[in-house]
Amino acid sequence: MKMYSTPEKVISYTGVRPQDFYLEDDGEKTAEEKLKEMIEGWLLQVKDLIDADRNRDYNKEVDEGKREKVPPGIENIALRMAANMVAQAQLRRETPIVRHDDYSVDMVEDKVMTNAIKNDLARFPFKFDVKLMHTGKTKED
Repeated sequence: MKMYSTPEKVISYTGVRPQDFYLEDDGEKTAEEKLKEMIEGWLLQVKDLIDADRNRDYNKEVDEGKREKVPPGIENIALRMAANMVAQAQLRRETPIVRHDDYSVDMVEDKVMTNAIKNDLARFPFKFDVKLMHTGKTKED
């Protein structure tokens, strides 16, 4: 399945390394391959979230010739959402608690689609599904 970004772009954007997730070579796969596979899974989830939010599949629209390419803004949003997933996973491995001062602590939030990302997504039109239904009646009825 096509995604809106690539593991390589996410790795470059975030600077994440296999060691950050304690990934090691195991004889079958290298640590780098495991990292790319993990990020690819997140990118598939990100694509599903974007598609559901906009009620459209930009890759399918490209394949059907309805558009030349996926909008660069959608690619950027996917990259940022995947980066949020990387950051959250890293934080959760360290500690699920964020300390603000001596008395105030919070849990790490699961926020992949931040308000800034929601605002950027809103710039891309929501696709309405319009379906016509034939009642079976004719003028003669």
